[in-house]
Amino acid sequence: MIPDWAPNIHPMVVHLPIALLVVAVLVDLLSLFWRRLLATTALTLYVLGALGTVASFLSGKAAADTVSVSGQASVLLTTHADWAAVALWYFVAYALLRLVVALRAAWRGNIRVQIPLILVAAGGLFVIYKTADHGGRMVYEHGVGVAAVEAMASQLKSSQREIARLKGGRQLPEVREDGSWRWMPGSYAADAFLQAFVLKAGDLQASVQGDTVLALVARRAPALVVLESDFGSVQVDLDLGLTAFRGSVQVVYNVQDSLNYHYTEFASGHVRQGRMVAGESQILEDESFVPASWARYRAVSDRTHFRAYADGEMIIHSHGPAPGPGSVGLRLAGDGVLLLGFIAAERLR
Repeated sequence: MIPDWAPNIHPMVVHLPIALLVVAVLVDLLSLFWRRLLATTALTLYVLGALGTVASFLSGKAAADTVSVSGQASVLLTTHADWAAVALWYFVAYALLRLVVALRAAWRGNIRVQIPLILVAAGGLFVIYKTADHGGRMVYEHGVGVAAVEAMASQLKSSQREIARLKGGRQLPEVREDGSWRWMPGSYAADAFLQAFVLKAGDLQASVQGDTVLALVARRAPALVVLESDFGSVQVDLDLGLTAFRGSVQVVYNVQDSLNYHYTEFASGHVRQGRMVAGESQILEDESFVPASWARYRAVSDRTHFRAYADGEMIIHSHGPAPGPGSVGLRLAGDGVLLLGFIAAERLR
């Protein structure tokens, strides 16, 4: 039973295997002097520690689906997950190796075998350190999984929307020094959108609803539009109204051209992640999903990790080959109206 204060079970299981493995190495060192007393203790600790890394890895994988991450926290999450996978296989393999050594009478108690084994285990502690370092930074530097921080972020987004409404929104996209950009529709959003964004395929009709919402219709589908940029690892945030559009809406990123890009797609009660290679779609993950009438979506492309969120909750997570740098935009294939209230692209690395 998970306590109300805990976002997931991961924080409650992750510390035990760390302690077990650190103590295992210390006991291993002491066993050089007191082998009879500590002969099997280190082995037991390594096996328990390896089992603990399995539990930590699986709970961490589940935890990644329950928290909302953005910006550099997303980079930390990717690196934390990669180091965690290394730690898992490292100590599972090491525990099996120690079991084999324990079963071989010629190797058991042999100092020339024991010392290299201790050094290998000590090297594994560096992997544990790197995993824990990135996990700790997510929490203590970026507040991932901290309820108070997430509540403040939600309030800030609401305030930003209201300020944008009162000011009439921005016209052309705001571009930062690192190439990251953000755009909020204003009174002349249709003209600004067609001026800033580039059609790569098809044709779009743009109009303004209520001064701060852009309505997009694919006059010639599929219509692919991007703000030309050069992002490798990127986070895309959008406010979208999907319910009046019938067909496929793709948030596209790492766009090389109209035939080569990665995407998060909303279509026919599904959310999909995949990549387009020479015009052929390769689906990486497919999940059932019914969109709300209006939601804040986030798509993250970070090396081999691809994640998507709806109003802060993860809705899909896939893995695939790391894409090359490219642009960010939208692809529409179908009938009806897509509503766009905000779009931003942030460089992660």
